[in-house]
Amino acid sequence: MPEIEFTKEEFLFLKDHQFFDVKASITSKVIQLFSRIEEGIVTEIKTSSFKFPEHVLTTPSKISKGENYLKCPYIVLDYPRLYSKDDIFAFRNIFWWGHYFSNAFIIGGKSYDRYLPRFLEITGKLKKKNWELCIYRTPWKLEKLPWNYVQFSRLSDEEIKFRLQKYPFIKITRIYPLGLYKKLERETRHFLSDLINLMA
Repeated sequence: MPEIEFTKEEFLFLKDHQFFDVKASITSKVIQLFSRIEEGIVTEIKTSSFKFPEHVLTTPSKISKGENYLKCPYIVLDYPRLYSKDDIFAFRNIFWWGHYFSNAFIIGGKSYDRYLPRFLEITGKLKKKNWELCIYRTPWKLEKLPWNYVQFSRLSDEEIKFRLQKYPFIKITRIYPLGLYKKLERETRHFLSDLINLMA
């Protein structure tokens, strides 16, 4: 078998245990940030007249972590959330290490059937928002690439309607550079407020 040999760069990382201290600190701070964002979401929901689907608001929030989405760690806040065999209604906040923060609204199943007609009515309003629509066959990919997301403003009304009906889900996303983390609480509340007001 060939001899194992580390590159100079790899060997520097091999000796550097401090990285894990920094990683733990960053992870803790992102979780704290997401907890504060959840508080803002709760406040926004309390002041909204939007009628959420049954059981969405009674399902507790969830913060989850992973270590390997395309080799990078990630943290997810799901609230409000409902994931069942025949229904999805979820608002997600994601930190993807080395890439971005994002807000994502995802519906499928019963919620897709319920809200699709409303989305088809408001294509003109969607085009005015700085939001992106998932155009891939699954809503669970994170890559900000042309095969996955397209800005509403780049689509005609007819194209938006076609995309909304192509797959049995809708995912609307707002992506933020990592450097905007200080504005994430405010921007998340604005995104959620704008979205549910349009859906009402």
